[in-house]
Amino acid sequence: MIGPIAAFLAMISWSISPIAYKYLVERYDPIMVNAIRITFTLPVLIPLLASERTVFVREDEFLILIALAIIGPGIADTLFIKSLELIGASIATPISYTYVLFVDIVAIFIFNEEATYNILLGSLLVIVGASVLSKGENKSTNAALGLGVALAVLAAISWTFSITLLKIALTTTSPVLITFYRTLIIMIILDAYVILKGRYRILRGVSAFEALVGMIGGASGIGFGLILYLIAIEYLGIAQATVVVSGSIMITELLAALISKERLGLIKYLGALLISIGIYMASI
Repeated sequence: MIGPIAAFLAMISWSISPIAYKYLVERYDPIMVNAIRITFTLPVLIPLLASERTVFVREDEFLILIALAIIGPGIADTLFIKSLELIGASIATPISYTYVLFVDIVAIFIFNEEATYNILLGSLLVIVGASVLSKGENKSTNAALGLGVALAVLAAISWTFSITLLKIALTTTSPVLITFYRTLIIMIILDAYVILKGRYRILRGVSAFEALVGMIGGASGIGFGLILYLIAIEYLGIAQATVVVSGSIMITELLAALISKERLGLIKYLGALLISIGIYMASI
């Protein structure tokens, strides 16, 4: 039961982070949003190191962690945030969510995980459900459409590479160490970039509330959420774990509606239902 519970908790955790990111995106560009969330998330992860017998990793493990940091929160997340800006959630979300199917392919052909019709069909239902759930939020223009679609596709591919590396890293490194070093490395890279661009004053000028929002978004997304996702991968494999946690978009929509006190239309409930059925099918 550890695997399914971890996947379910990761799904809930990941559903919180987009709400925090949306607040920050309205005030900062994607690079700064990344820098803020990661800078204020790292201190939250440090106490978790006490649970580890050692905090050191081998050189080959560290190289994988560097690649993880650059490809995952560095490239993939930034591409997705920029895609949302250009073409809106109704196009960017379903395109980027094709990473669920890409991960299925990787799981089958690289890691020799069992390919079941339930997992594959569940993946398709999650993607369709994500598309339906984000319907009506498109703000794209003809000029931005091509670039936005390309960025969403690249985000999906980057997430697939990142998840593949996560699976490889898990063979020798614990979920806590993977999460900590991944966050530390990308924080150093992003903060160095911000300093070199002369934008460090912006980072220093972040208000206490914005820092708190960044910490909550980062801790739930790339912090505790990632640790739970890695535990789920250990027990379920990357295909099944990824389908389950991808249902976080459904909870995000429900939370956003609850916070804004807006009523969800029938189309939203349909999208949520499709995602729920997809998760259930992938879990059985």
